[in-house]
Amino acid sequence: MSHTHSNMETKIHEWLSSQGYPLEMFASRSFDRAGFNVIQSDYFEDPVTGDSRELDLRASVQATFGEMFLRVSLAIECKSTPGKPWILFTNPSRIADPARVAQRGYSKLAKSFLNSMAHNKSMQNLPAFQVPERTAYSVTQAFTTGQDVAYSAAMSVSKAAGAMLADADRHTSMGERYALVAFPVIVIDAPLVEAFLNDAGEMVVSTVDSGILIWRNPVMHNLLNCISIVRRDSVDAFASDMHSSFISILEFAKNEIPKHSFIVGDRDT
Repeated sequence: MSHTHSNMETKIHEWLSSQGYPLEMFASRSFDRAGFNVIQSDYFEDPVTGDSRELDLRASVQATFGEMFLRVSLAIECKSTPGKPWILFTNPSRIADPARVAQRGYSKLAKSFLNSMAHNKSMQNLPAFQVPERTAYSVTQAFTTGQDVAYSAAMSVSKAAGAMLADADRHTSMGERYALVAFPVIVIDAPLVEAFLNDAGEMVVSTVDSGILIWRNPVMHNLLNCISIVRRDSVDAFASDMHSSFISILEFAKNEIPKHSFIVGDRDT
């Protein structure tokens, strides 16, 4: 290999690393190894502008039950900002057990099924539906005065999940019985901390491996959106927990769907 080629490859390696591509590839491998069907560089139509936008990863499991096709998917954005921590502003969690399940992204055909899961204790106890003692109401990136990458990532991944749900609804409107439950996820290669005031009114800042942003932005057509934010070092465990949860959801569906005549219902607005 010539010195010129070696120097070029080194520069390309450095550029790719600075753009975050290794994080996306790492996350893709983690979800693939966990058992998901993974699509990299998926595209969706922005529900606000109509523009075509890119989603870093989609990781799914699916099964067919009679005439119904059920898919459970993760819409995943990857952001690498090693020198700029992400800050979760948190409060004690006040979300009820059924709401931890019901307040997820769902297509219209999945609404009845999700409500059925929401009142089942075994489903409430799945890792996919857990929330920490403190949940975030806002997120930002520290040490920056430019674009808020954290807000942009939350908006982008919510739009992607919303577009996936809208696509499922379009298939249903054409006569297909396509039910989808979608979970927006942001994987970061950066420190993650939570910040809150303690009982004495003092600011507390502590490092965490992951968190849940309870976002009141209606871009996914829900009253609330639960966005998981996961550090790179915790992705393998997160992928494993989500896959085992999603398999349990499919098992629940296998027993539950034949008992009901699930109908197309409106989303909460």
